[in-house]
Amino acid sequence: MKLAISTNDGQFDSPFSGRFARCETFIFVDTETRDWEAVFNPAAAARGGAGAQVAQFLANEGVEAAITGRYGPTAMTALNAAGIQ
Repeated sequence: MKLAISTNDGQFDSPFSGRFARCETFIFVDTETRDWEAVFNPAAAARGGAGAQVAQFLANEGVEAAITGRYGPTAMTALNAAGIQ
């Protein structure tokens, strides 16, 4: 499974970010191989619609589940529509 964990510094051992759509980076983790990579959040500075933009980005990257502190209502709707847990 491919996970996306919101972070503010892209470090694997840092606490996850409390903000989903506005975090600085995501850490993508492959739970089978335990490989991971930090990826810049392309919607971090979006003027609007960041939740939907991030959900689409994660879906395009093959993410199956996301971990963060808080999801806004638009982000949650978009994640559900994309089948991301």
